[in-house]
Amino acid sequence: MTQYLGLKRKTQLKRAIFLSLDEQASFSDWSQLRQQLKIEQDLLQQLAFELQTELKNYYLLNEVELIIDARQGLFLKKEHGESPLNIAAAGNDDFFIQIIQEVFSREDWTLDELCDAFFISKSTAKRKLRLLNQQLASFEVKITSSTYVRLVGAERHIRSFYTLFAYLSFQKTAFYPYLTEKDHTAYHEKVQKVRQVFKQQISCLHKDFFALFFTLHDLRIRRDKHVLTILADAPKSLLVIFPEKPSELSYWNEEDWAFFVICLFLFNIFTPNETELMFLQQNIFIAERNAWQNCFQKPFNLHDETNFDPIQIHLIRILLFTNLFPKNNYLFHLFPFVNYLSFEQNQPLYNQCFKCFWDLFIAQFPEYATTYFKMQSFLLMRYLIPRNQNPNQIKIYLASELTIFYQSNFQLAIQEYFCHTYEFDWVEDENDAELIVYTFPFFENAFNKPALYLSPFMKEKDYDLLDARLEQFVVERAEV
Repeated sequence: MTQYLGLKRKTQLKRAIFLSLDEQASFSDWSQLRQQLKIEQDLLQQLAFELQTELKNYYLLNEVELIIDARQGLFLKKEHGESPLNIAAAGNDDFFIQIIQEVFSREDWTLDELCDAFFISKSTAKRKLRLLNQQLASFEVKITSSTYVRLVGAERHIRSFYTLFAYLSFQKTAFYPYLTEKDHTAYHEKVQKVRQVFKQQISCLHKDFFALFFTLHDLRIRRDKHVLTILADAPKSLLVIFPEKPSELSYWNEEDWAFFVICLFLFNIFTPNETELMFLQQNIFIAERNAWQNCFQKPFNLHDETNFDPIQIHLIRILLFTNLFPKNNYLFHLFPFVNYLSFEQNQPLYNQCFKCFWDLFIAQFPEYATTYFKMQSFLLMRYLIPRNQNPNQIKIYLASELTIFYQSNFQLAIQEYFCHTYEFDWVEDENDAELIVYTFPFFENAFNKPALYLSPFMKEKDYDLLDARLEQFVVERAEV
């Protein structure tokens, strides 16, 4: 079992149970889980009760609850029909998860206090921290294990790591464990003011991420931890996208503000205006983007007039991300954002073309041979490859916090799965839709039309849910 974050085996097993149950719409029996995990019944029961307690502590409002039945097995009950997939939910009492959260939020934690908290010796604590530091090394940060247990490294690298970790772990400030109710209120008011300087509507789907990012950056800056080098390392042309730092943030330096804006830009929370985008396209990563397009056209046999304009800003984002974040980023191994195996089975020709494109591009720019850049290029390919234009059958509006490339991958996965049964028209206005599909579990009451939540990862149970809803549509239409 591959380890990430140095998680202990019990935590990895609990996470495996969590993900397995999250796939199911009913009880999973004990024998099935034992076979899947290759463990004994006693250990499975122990892990189940531990996981049940951890979920109660983590999801204080009972959004997610583990039901344990001696005869039927285990069932993951979810208030919104889906559990936010994150690192911390399954195994939030793990030594490594708690260490990472603790050292980001405070600096006065002593090694003695750590040992007392986890009932371990100093030698054991130091051994565990060495294991964790092996994977933190790619971010150029480490955790000290002398008198004080601290996260050390350039502030830019510390925030790079924790911003990405928090993005995958918490999704919203409500899940961040170090904020009091008073903190939430204070940050809510400040976030409202700061967001105004971006002069654009940040959708409700992105407001939680904006608030989370701002809170994490502000917590560090209030402890006099400042970014010092981002403006020197980022492309100079990027300066055009930075709005003026608001007066409320006088205690932030210009580098802090620049790094915060870059994070919003990279995670698709903030998009510059058309003039700024045009300037970026004319001045940043020109050689890399031209090579990407040329390498893409050859195996897919696309004509020269193929319009790559819609993807330019996204190419800039993924190129910039790869330059500013670590090349070997283990965090992306924790989440199945892209199902390469399914694509290989369903689209063998396109899969071979993608492999050819990837080899051509990496031969020219080997520095971009990263998990992240390959994943994003795959999503761009899914967006660009020719699609059959089906006649209108069922009109669906997709309400999603995902980028258009994840959305395209999501839509294509559905079309491929139901290609012999249904045809879809993905409309751009929810008022034109017969069904609204949304991928953010906290907005089930936000629509005035029939709506269905589906996980952005499209698990087997999601196809079953959609299939049942489409069958209902057929019956309803026949009755009209």
